[in-house]
Amino acid sequence: MEIENTVVHNEAMLYIGGIFTMAGGLAIVIGHNRWSGGALPVTITLLGWLMFIEGLLVAVPGATAGLWDYFAYERLYYLYVAIALALGVWLTYAGFRQAPAARDRRERTRVAA
Repeated sequence: MEIENTVVHNEAMLYIGGIFTMAGGLAIVIGHNRWSGGALPVTITLLGWLMFIEGLLVAVPGATAGLWDYFAYERLYYLYVAIALALGVWLTYAGFRQAPAARDRRERTRVAA
């Protein structure tokens, strides 16, 4: 918690982190801007847009510290970590899980050859 407080109140570190966050979000939006196809593609697109917007917010002086206080980050830290962890586990599982349609296509190709 101490590291997060330090970063939020250090404008230089926050600005550099914001640039990387904005660049990562922009890369996701440009490379994966899909609003259909199930929950996984839409979630990835939403996360890309959220990252991009978060990176832009860093350019507004005091916005991050204000949001830090508004969302009671210090008090609800473990809730936010649990949400991020659950989302990360789900994205990892869904990303590495093989879709049944792809598996069926591969089996049909193998039988035909």
